[in-house]
Amino acid sequence: MPNIQRSPPLNSSMKSSSRSESDLSTPTTSASCFTKNDTNITTRSKRLRMETCSPNASTSFASNTGDLRMDLLNMLSNWKEDQDRRLNEWKSSLDDTLSKLVSEVTHLKNECREMRKTNAEIEKGMEFINNIQEETSTKIKKIENYQKETTNTINKMESQIKNIQFHTRDSTIEIRNIPISNNEKFDNLLSILSTIGKTVEMTIDSRDIRDIYRLPGKPGVLRPIVAEFTCVNSRNELLTRVRKFNKEKLVPEKLNTQVIGLPGAKKPIYIEEHLGPAQRKLMFQTRQFAKKHNYSCWHSNARILLRMDASGKPIIIDSEKCLSDLEKKS
Repeated sequence: MPNIQRSPPLNSSMKSSSRSESDLSTPTTSASCFTKNDTNITTRSKRLRMETCSPNASTSFASNTGDLRMDLLNMLSNWKEDQDRRLNEWKSSLDDTLSKLVSEVTHLKNECREMRKTNAEIEKGMEFINNIQEETSTKIKKIENYQKETTNTINKMESQIKNIQFHTRDSTIEIRNIPISNNEKFDNLLSILSTIGKTVEMTIDSRDIRDIYRLPGKPGVLRPIVAEFTCVNSRNELLTRVRKFNKEKLVPEKLNTQVIGLPGAKKPIYIEEHLGPAQRKLMFQTRQFAKKHNYSCWHSNARILLRMDASGKPIIIDSEKCLSDLEKKS
């Protein structure tokens, strides 16, 4: 260990030289600044502090300190009152806002409850409507199927009626544009038919005719004459001879009222098969279509036929749908 040297002991000269008395007002103490305790440790004693303030200054300072303390207390009291007032106002405002919120939330809950009830009723209504719709769809399908079956049945019946009408009219002809005479009777009409037969070089006897009559209609309208032959061959022979006669003649010389000796203005005479009401309507529509699209139109053996040109294949028209299909293709 290094050698540790102790501080040398203080002698009288050192004690006197280290002492300072210039700052002391009264030399009342003779104690040295440094002392040595029993353990040979040198310590420094504290210097006594003298009061520099007078009694009046102390009183004035205490008074000022009390006033400042009161001011601070007043400021704190005022600040506390202001904060309490603000807190109360904020609390009152918050209470009002919370009260409004509670009221609005309650109102919203009631509305939601009503909406849930309404939605439940709507769902029930929708379910009821869906059930009705399903039932209606099922009924509509049944009706559609029934309609298809009915349509097929009607088409079959119409076809059968056409066949029946054809067989009942297969020996019947229709003569148009013959003027109506006064007191027209069976013999008058039979005479006109016989004259037409002579004109086309065919003998028609009363025994060949089952019945002959003029169709009913509105007054003033030139109604056609219907003649029923006793056999189909006689009727077909007359139609063939009329077509041949018209084909060999010019337009002014074709079969007309003057050729058979009827009085009045000359009018062309048309002799055709006698068609039923439905076939007559379809024949009229077919003629309109033929004029519009430059087709040839005629009917034979109760069948209505169309042809584009002489070399084309005849088209059988048995319903309005055939004309509609041709219209779409044109």
